[in-house]
Parts: sequence; structure tokens; C-alpha cells
Amino acid sequence: SDSTGSAEVLGRWFTAAGDGEGIFVVNSTTSGTQDSPSVAMNGRGEFVIAWRHEDADDVDVMGQRFDQAGRPVGGEFRLNTLTAGTQFQPDIAMDADGNFIAVWSETGSAQGDGFSARWFDKAGNLLADEFRVASVAALGGRTSSVSTTPDGEFVIARAVVNGSGSDIIAQRYTLLQPTILNAKVGPNGTSLIVSFSQQMA
Repeated sequence: SDSTGSAEVLGRWFTAAGDGEGIFVVNSTTSGTQDSPSVAMNGRGEFVIAWRHEDADDVDVMGQRFDQAGRPVGGEFRLNTLTAGTQFQPDIAMDADGNFIAVWSETGSAQGDGFSARWFDKAGNLLADEFRVASVAALGGRTSSVSTTPDGEFVIARAVVNGSGSDIIAQRYTLLQPTILNAKVGPNGTSLIVSFSQQMA
């Protein structure tokens, strides 16, 4: 926690030789509580950290990108778009190009209890907007986990309860080829502006 008593997410960056750099604060929002971090890195050393942020109004999952030297890239951002209810226990994974996928637990929203996810490219732009991975009757202490392949496909695993105990269920995802909706020449006459929809399978 900091001098005000608020909990922060701290990180420490290490070289390939195991030499540790200084400890840094991940979150830039200092109000409320920051906890439950998850970190993912690609082979170039770029990484992203997700965590839970709780204040008097909301409980959200947040993210921050970093470059190979451990410097923040852009500002922190909210991973979830639906703010009703409670979002918590994030997990995050990054592919070889730096695209990343975050999954988290959700309770108390209009969707009911379950797990949601959101997919971003290496620049922090959306590849797929927030989607429901699975709904459950009662979330309890169940969590989810995500992992990617080097070429960007990913698998989300989650715990489910059945009549005789519990199981681990996994689902594989990939982006389908985009569907072109409209294309026109840009105002300078040398560029092409394309709008498209993107789906997952």
C-alpha cells in the first residue's frame, strides 16, 4: 500500500541475466484498491499487466502496456466495457506479435455470473470487443485462465461444477477472415478507407 493506505500493483523488471531493475508502480490511478495482477510477455520483452481496481463506485479490471525496457506504453485502460456488477480475477496472455487477450470473472451484472474476455492488437486497438466466455449459475470461487499460441490463436480454460464434483473446460478461439462492409477512396485520393466486421470461431 502507499502512504494513503491504498493498495497498489508493483512490478520489477529483470534482464535475461537475472539482473533486477528498480521496483515500479504499475497503476497510475491511485484511488481505491489495486490488486490481483496478471502479466504476459512476448519474446521481444514487451509485456502487459492486468489487475483489479476497486473504488467507491466500481470494481473493474484494468490494463497497462510496457515496452522492452519496462517503460509504460500509453496510459492505463479499463479492460471491461460493461461496468455493472463486479469484474475481478483477470488473467492475460500475449502472442509473439504483441496482441493480447484478457479474461476475467464477472458477477452481479445483467448477464449474470460468468467469465468475459476482450482481445487487443499490439497497439492496444480492439481485435474483438468484450464477449461472454461462459455463464454459470453461481460463480463462487471459480476462475478462468487464458493462453495463446505464437500465431495468435488462444485457449480459455475455466472450472465448472457438475453433480459429482468439478471439471476443467477449455475452448479454443481464432479470428475468422474479416468481412468487408464498405471501401472507398480517401479524401487525398491515395488511400483506401475500409470498414469491416470481425468474428471469432
